[in-house]
Amino acid sequence: MKRLIAVAMASAAGFGCSADSRVASEWAGTVYDSAGVTVVANPVAGLWMEATAWRLEEELRIGVVDGDPMREFGSIRGLAVDDSGRIYVLDSMAREIRVFDPDGKFLSAFGQRGSGPGELSSPSAVLIGGGDTILVPDVLNGRVQRFLTDGSPAGHSPMDLAGGIPIDWRARDGLLLEVLRPHPSSATGDASRTLLLLRDSGGEVIDTLLEMRSSGALSFRNGMPQMVAFSPEPRWALLEDGRLASGRLSAYRLEIQDPTGQLERVVTKSFERKPLRDSDRRALRERIRESYGRGPLSADREQMIRTMEFGTHFPAFANLFGGPHGTLWVQRALQVSAFGPDDHVEFGLHAFATPEYDIFDREGRYLGTMTPPNGFDPMMARGEHIYGVQRDDLDVQYVVRLRVVR
Repeated sequence: MKRLIAVAMASAAGFGCSADSRVASEWAGTVYDSAGVTVVANPVAGLWMEATAWRLEEELRIGVVDGDPMREFGSIRGLAVDDSGRIYVLDSMAREIRVFDPDGKFLSAFGQRGSGPGELSSPSAVLIGGGDTILVPDVLNGRVQRFLTDGSPAGHSPMDLAGGIPIDWRARDGLLLEVLRPHPSSATGDASRTLLLLRDSGGEVIDTLLEMRSSGALSFRNGMPQMVAFSPEPRWALLEDGRLASGRLSAYRLEIQDPTGQLERVVTKSFERKPLRDSDRRALRERIRESYGRGPLSADREQMIRTMEFGTHFPAFANLFGGPHGTLWVQRALQVSAFGPDDHVEFGLHAFATPEYDIFDREGRYLGTMTPPNGFDPMMARGEHIYGVQRDDLDVQYVVRLRVVR
């Protein structure tokens, strides 16, 4: 039984902006209760008007094309910011973490290639642990390496790689959130699960917060890997207030869990998902070829593209990101394969991500869209700021801090 709660939600969404209050009564969505879960159904139009829409201002840029080696990045895999505002940048190519003050001044670097104490082999993230310790997951070394803020090694916790392959990491209140893809069962051929685990500082599992089903984007045929692009894979994000957001690319339906993993809210938005036609598949394969750069492709890569299969529809969205003030940012996915010459899209196995984000407040109301600078990939939010990595036309990477102006 669904019980209607309200047609328009109160303006106390945590933004403290009188302009937001003036347009709150114009929200045309509905909110109702379904078996104890709040469902927020959003219309196409958002709350923002031109005068109330947020915007982004660049405050800080770290990086050079050529010059200071500590500001020249090879492959940025992670960013973290501690309570003092220090910025930790993981360069996985250099196998080191570089530390900058809040104004972008270089302070120190630690970590190096290897398998000994404090050494890194395949670092995939840099995280702030309890007591401002620095945590660096390293799959090839089979451990989460700990460092003190001065860069000295402080031990490590082992990874249980027998249980599956970790594919993503976050930190919350000094604990680790690990996305684990269990090893698929060759006997049953079932699509594998994706688990979100909460681990303590010693690596022990405290709880399984989420279980997301994979749709089999990667399968095996005659012993060879077979990819299914645009498959309805799961996405998730850690929100600033500790809640979790998740959804599948097959529908514009987002589930919000409390910090313990208990479902508390479902957010939907009016949306028409487009079917894939044969002409779309041909155009998409060509765009994937172009994404690898100019010149002929290797035989293996060409074979992969030629045999790649596609889902039946374009994805409903591309990615999720936890923005400032408990907001949820939903990155839009391309819905047609007609690429324009000025289109900026980034190919992933499950979607072509566009630069635009749909923004929802902490209550689930649709506010409107924001478009970060071209090539900017948001990685974390803190206060009024969004930290991320931006690539220029020469593929040079920069650490960029944007301020949200409300």
